[in-house]
Amino acid sequence: PAQIVGSYTRFMSIVKESGLGDQLIPASTVLGMLDEHGQCHDFEVEKMFRDMAKTKLIPFKEKLDLARISVDVVRHRKKLDVEDLTKLAEFDHMSAEEYGRKRFGHGAYENFVDPVIRGFVGTAPNTVSASDLLWVFAAFMKVQKYYALRDGMQTYADHLGTFFEQELSAEVTAVDERASDVDVTWRDQAG
Repeated sequence: PAQIVGSYTRFMSIVKESGLGDQLIPASTVLGMLDEHGQCHDFEVEKMFRDMAKTKLIPFKEKLDLARISVDVVRHRKKLDVEDLTKLAEFDHMSAEEYGRKRFGHGAYENFVDPVIRGFVGTAPNTVSASDLLWVFAAFMKVQKYYALRDGMQTYADHLGTFFEQELSAEVTAVDERASDVDVTWRDQAG
C-alpha cells in the first residue's frame, strides 16, 4: 500500500513496537480519479460527500446509485472490523466486483467503485470479497488519519524481515501457531 489507515491498530502497533515509529508520517487523503478524457477529479476522504456531490466524474444517476454504499455500511457497521473481516462472512460468497455491479450498477461500479477498491485494497475487485468493498467504503465514511512511512511502505516489510529467518523458493509444509509465536516448517529446493 501507499498509505495505511490509522484505525488499523495492529499494523500501527507493529510499526511502533518494531522500531519504525519515527518513520510514520501523515499521508494525503486526496484521491485522484481520471475520467475517459484523462481529466483528474479529486476527492478528499474527509470531504467525500461534498466532493461526490460536486464531481463531474459520474452523472447524477450514478451518484444516487452510490448512495446505497452508505446504506450498506450503516446497516453492517457493527460487523465492520478491519482487524476481523470474518464478521462479514455473509458476503464472502461473492467478489467485490459481483457485489458492486449488482448493488450499485455498471456505471457507478466502473467509474468509482472499481478504482477505489484497486487503490485501497491494491488488487482487482474480482479477486477480493464483497466484505473488503464494505470495509473500504466504511473507511471513507469515518474521519480518520492516514499514514505512510517516510522511506516508503516497503520499509515495513524490509524492516520486519530483519527479525526473521528468510528462505526464498521454499514450500511451506506446516504452520503451528501458539499464543506467543509461530513455527513454520518448510522444504527448500534441496529438500
